[in-house]
Amino acid sequence: MNYSERSKGSEFLVDCNVDNADAAAARRALSRGDFDAVELFLESPTDPNERFYAFEAVADWPHDFQGIEKWAMARGSAAAVLASGIQHVKAAWDSCDGKIESATPAQARAFMNRMTQAAQLLSAAMKDDRADATVFPWLIWAARSLDEKQLVDQTFDLALKRGPSLRAIYSSMLVSRTQKWGGSREQALDFARQHAAAAPRGIGIEILPVEAHFYCSEHMEPASDDHRRYWGQEDVASDVLAADDACRSLPPDSMNTLRNRHWLAYALWLAGLTDRASAHFDAIGEVPNQLPWRPARGMLAKLRSTFRSARKECLESP
Repeated sequence: MNYSERSKGSEFLVDCNVDNADAAAARRALSRGDFDAVELFLESPTDPNERFYAFEAVADWPHDFQGIEKWAMARGSAAAVLASGIQHVKAAWDSCDGKIESATPAQARAFMNRMTQAAQLLSAAMKDDRADATVFPWLIWAARSLDEKQLVDQTFDLALKRGPSLRAIYSSMLVSRTQKWGGSREQALDFARQHAAAAPRGIGIEILPVEAHFYCSEHMEPASDDHRRYWGQEDVASDVLAADDACRSLPPDSMNTLRNRHWLAYALWLAGLTDRASAHFDAIGEVPNQLPWRPARGMLAKLRSTFRSARKECLESP
């Protein structure tokens, strides 16, 4: 399958921002106002994890993109309302460059206004379609961003009842257990390991401890000696190897699998397990996902690309 790097999207709150051919076509359709094609794309996935990917692809635009608002006004569908809510969550973080703690008063006001709108839209989408769990990871993000800790927990509990097979609800909730959001390394790892063992199989949930280690080490310079030492620790490498073993049977053409392969390639490379990482780099091709790689942008992107360096190291190693 051919993948492309998504343009005109947000670099914040990204689960998967690599486009396949169908997602790229749906985004072009939205740009020209072909709402039938967009809704057909969103209706096609039967797997909740693929549906989640499809909605992020359709909703991942800059704050000034009017296509989703026009779609919502023209159709008023639950899908359009949900996509608008997702766009608002991402746009809120874009408004403060992802750093609300250092935002100016104007940026802080814009952030709160957009995030409040996002929560309202997502709540409406949740009521409009009670059979779909796609809304929950985004509603968890919105509630956390508004410092509504009780709502975060309530939303996660409801998500477990309505959509336990959606991996993204666990990935979204994990962030609430990290030190950055009032938790700790221990809380993040306990949460990740607990749900990696208990959640439904076949969704890639075993990747969750790898994500927890990413958040535990994100304050370190990428690929620095300290960073590599962290990922080379016995308990960390054990979590990475267990995730890699468990994820080998995931659907090969799934976008959820592609997303998880990026996390495995990253973790295995940092842990020094280049032979295992090479299989994932070979499968995912040359397009990096925003997380965990956080690729550089602009003219110096190729020089600063951790993804390209890691891919070259693993694929060229004997």
